[in-house]
Amino acid sequence: MFTPFLIGVGIIVYGGFRKRIRPGDAWILVPFLILAFGATRAVPPSWMALVPMMATSLAGMRMGSALRFSRPVAIGFAVFVLLFPFFLITAPAIDESRFPVVAASELRNVNTFHDDRAGGFLIWDKGPEFLVYLDDRAELYRSRMAEYVEIRNAEIDWRPVFERDGIEQVLLRADERLLEDLSASGWSESYRDDEYVIMSP
Repeated sequence: MFTPFLIGVGIIVYGGFRKRIRPGDAWILVPFLILAFGATRAVPPSWMALVPMMATSLAGMRMGSALRFSRPVAIGFAVFVLLFPFFLITAPAIDESRFPVVAASELRNVNTFHDDRAGGFLIWDKGPEFLVYLDDRAELYRSRMAEYVEIRNAEIDWRPVFERDGIEQVLLRADERLLEDLSASGWSESYRDDEYVIMSP
């Protein structure tokens, strides 16, 4: 996903060496770079904002050959580029190995500890009445995201956090180390499939 964006940034850097990009352009360049590297969903709008700078960077550059496309060939190429993505589109489907599609139907509507990927799915699947622990919007969950990672890596004890947040069930991937700690503390499984496990005290 980031590869075309990084190529574009490289082109802009090249434009800086060619003196096509000036120091004053940093007022546009820097905020959109920060936006793009802050969240994956911000890459497309950042990309659109930086395309004019890429064009400026490449303006006047010689490509080695004086050969030019004829108008019909250029139009045909443009039509191909515009239509080609539509041939790649497949029927929409949710990847059950990435998201807790079946497990979500087994959840009780209580405070639930889960990862960011599951949180995004639960917002989409259950709507706003199901309060998620966190989702993939890291900019909204900075401290909670860090705390989640520390619990997941067994760097801090999960008990005080669960007590503070009133956690009554967990939805975790089947290979999470935390499941063993919960089981040893008396939590029991209410659901398991190849990818996800639900446990409660």
